[in-house]
Amino acid sequence: MFMGWITFHSKDIIVALCNTQAFLMRYSLRCCVFIFTFFVVNFSSSKVYASHAAGAELVYQWLHDSTYQLFYKFYRDCSGIQEASTVTLCYNNSCTSYSNSVSMTKVTVLIPPGVANGSEILELCPGYQSTCTQLGSTIPGYREWWYTVTVTLPSQCNNWTFGVYQGSRNSATTNLADPGSQDIYTEATLDNLDAQGDTSPIFSVKPIPFVCDNIPGNFNCSAYDINNDSMIYTLIQPMTNTSTCTGGSPIPWAAASPAFNLTDNPFQTNNTFSLSGSGMMTFTPNQTQIAALAIRVDEYRNSVKIGSVMRDIQVIVMSCSIPVQTPIINGPSNLLGAIASGPFSDTIIGSTGISIYFDITAYNMAPNAIVYLYPDVSSANNASFNLPNNGTNSDTGTFIWIPTISDIGDHLITFLAIDSACSSYPLILSTSVTKTIRILPSFDTTCFSRAVGNTLDSSDIGIFYIAGHAYDMGGSQLNNPAAILSRAPQTDTLALYTDSSYIVSVSETINTPNDADAKVTLFIDYNNNLQYDIPNERAWLTYIHTGQDTPRVILRVPSYYVTPNIPVHMRLILNNDLSPSAASDSACGPYVSGETEDFIVIFRNAVTSVKSVNNTANISFWPNPSTGKFTIKMSSGRDVSQLNLTVMSITGQKIYTQTYQDVNRQFSVTIDLSTMPKGLYFVETDTDGEKRVSKIAIQ
Repeated sequence: MFMGWITFHSKDIIVALCNTQAFLMRYSLRCCVFIFTFFVVNFSSSKVYASHAAGAELVYQWLHDSTYQLFYKFYRDCSGIQEASTVTLCYNNSCTSYSNSVSMTKVTVLIPPGVANGSEILELCPGYQSTCTQLGSTIPGYREWWYTVTVTLPSQCNNWTFGVYQGSRNSATTNLADPGSQDIYTEATLDNLDAQGDTSPIFSVKPIPFVCDNIPGNFNCSAYDINNDSMIYTLIQPMTNTSTCTGGSPIPWAAASPAFNLTDNPFQTNNTFSLSGSGMMTFTPNQTQIAALAIRVDEYRNSVKIGSVMRDIQVIVMSCSIPVQTPIINGPSNLLGAIASGPFSDTIIGSTGISIYFDITAYNMAPNAIVYLYPDVSSANNASFNLPNNGTNSDTGTFIWIPTISDIGDHLITFLAIDSACSSYPLILSTSVTKTIRILPSFDTTCFSRAVGNTLDSSDIGIFYIAGHAYDMGGSQLNNPAAILSRAPQTDTLALYTDSSYIVSVSETINTPNDADAKVTLFIDYNNNLQYDIPNERAWLTYIHTGQDTPRVILRVPSYYVTPNIPVHMRLILNNDLSPSAASDSACGPYVSGETEDFIVIFRNAVTSVKSVNNTANISFWPNPSTGKFTIKMSSGRDVSQLNLTVMSITGQKIYTQTYQDVNRQFSVTIDLSTMPKGLYFVETDTDGEKRVSKIAIQ
């Protein structure tokens, strides 16, 4: 379980902030949410928290041209030394080797959620005080300090780095080597060449989690991006700074068994730690400890990395007693118009023009529980959350939203549950969850096609099999009341490679014997002109008989006439009319019985070599062809923080994946696929969002 404190203020009571505080206000509700499950603990152990540095992060807001306002957030342990009156911001670029530093001063206006800078982040029950307000208290207290400065960058570069360092990292930290001699360093990066007007992501919850030993816990490190850019979460080594404005360097792990690592044991969890794609950490710590973690969020726009932020987190694992029930949030449930993905259903994927409905429930079955559920759905424009009952032991609300074209992208929404009963513990109990609603373009093409036979229509596409993927849902044009299978919008993008072949087949389901044999046609808008050009874009035509699948045939994707790296439409029509028709032959128009399903596909160029361009990574394979054992070598004109490697069969099936961290400018690794069948394979390399696909042959 996860334990901590929260301060929450509804929008109605947050005062209007002005000028430089507009950025702070935009994230007011998101910044104040602290996710946890609370347990009564032995607070006397808080005396070991000798240092004042409990967490830090650095974010920025674009103002105009190449002028940005930077905010440094520092979380101070009230039992440690006083916070600094100013901090130094260092910034430099790799294009011209420009370097400079300025002083950041304390924010003088209110910070989220409308409180004075340096306010305590705990919300205690009446009659209790922490170390922030009462000397000798056994309840640890923390204050949040914001520093700011405005910087005008002298030039445009795709690699600006901002960094802030402070001393006094906690000497009691158990997962770092010699922690008392290390600074706490955080940084942010910016590409103001490709994305001059970018504002960085900001983390949604405060970074001082308390957890109990031997109890499953979690901590949500999700971030919100005002520009709806894509975000990738990566756990990194906590960093220090060896001298003024020289950047950060990773702090070595302390010796331990099992050894600390960035995959499943960054602190002692007996290798149970995991980090989801939405920033959710889950773990079961197996001993009391104080650990330092660091997480980086990389921001991508059109597959190009345009910036990053990082935060340093102090995790305190304590010995707990007498568990206290905290509010629990369940959902989404009764989901309509979208699909949920991820281990916690933390990403909800829908498409434009289709209504999204789902329920969120907050409850606490403890005696005398009084639960209030607070939603923040402001990032979903014109969305509503209907909550008929609030302030009981179980509250359920319904989220409703019809996204438009302007809503394409990611939207972060947060649900907070507070139990304010204060029965037998000093802190107000709270839990929150953060969901990402990802809106994709509509899967409808520019022409209409749909079965309109109503009761005469009893046929339905069962499974559409292509490139190793089996789809049982399609686009939003389905109007088939007699169909056996219900449909939701298909919400992922199928990646295919040019000059490649794929196995394709379709199955049919029928509700009555009225309809049987069917004509099946696949159309692909290869050139992305928003129409299907016949015959070039009628990719496949065959027939299916009652109770059978179509023959498993080969679809050949040409290397010409294809618009690469841009999502295009693909349409599958099953029509029980076997005679010539506009729908089956040209992809447009109504028909009596069958089904139309629409998909999005993106084509990648399959290349045999990759040329270096400016700072792009150069990838080579040797030997090629090989017996299955080959070496991949990467060289780059810039530091590469992460290399993702994926090997796929010619049908698109993934047979090998691996991620390598901090590979810098030179890297090589030997891969052994000698157990795989002989033939042609594709290797996709992703160096910080820069993707390349190459062919290898196993002989």
